[in-house]
Amino acid sequence: MLNPPIQGGCPMMNFGMEADDTNPEIREMVNQTICTVQQGMIDVLARGVKDGEFKKDWNYRAFALKAYAMVEGGILVSRVSRDISQMKMLVKMLKNEIETEAVAAPKKSAPKKATKRK
Repeated sequence: MLNPPIQGGCPMMNFGMEADDTNPEIREMVNQTICTVQQGMIDVLARGVKDGEFKKDWNYRAFALKAYAMVEGGILVSRVSRDISQMKMLVKMLKNEIETEAVAAPKKSAPKKATKRK
């Protein structure tokens, strides 16, 4: 059973599909919102690369676009099919890529046990 955070699906996808060839002003507003969301994703990932959380050579810009498109497509497919299994598969693929591009955190050494002095 679907339990979307917003009833009716993604508002940007809904508005965009309705306005793409009928209302240029709304289409442009939707486009700007999509660009803002994608830029936000890029900024978060860029910070992760800068902070050493992800590999320096990761094409995080391409990943942000892919992730956004996969989630939007997954929402559409899930709503139409009334089945979230494909969305779960997409999320797993995205998580796997993030884990692949993550830099392994250094292992923390176990705290030394206190020794009694004689």
